[in-house]
Amino acid sequence: MYQSLFAFLVIFPCVTADAVAILFPRKARQWLDLVSRSGTPLFVSVERKALTPEIRKTLQGALLAASKPTPLGEPLDWMTSATPGEWKLGGERAKFDWS
Repeated sequence: MYQSLFAFLVIFPCVTADAVAILFPRKARQWLDLVSRSGTPLFVSVERKALTPEIRKTLQGALLAASKPTPLGEPLDWMTSATPGEWKLGGERAKFDWS
């Protein structure tokens, strides 16, 4: 077991990116904020017709935040929650409501 875990860590030594869906606007904005400040890669794929001025401004801010080198985000309540809402992002505490 430990050998396979070690192999996994050697092969995948970095944090992987995640996707942000636009299905639930409040949650999507929170998730985009979290991922953009987490120190992990942020990839965006948006249909041009879906870009309202508000969404464009939000994405520009998220891409700017994601372009800056920052320490990896750390979930603070991961031992007590399946959906961590308390995070350490860039040295600051951040709260998210996933309900």
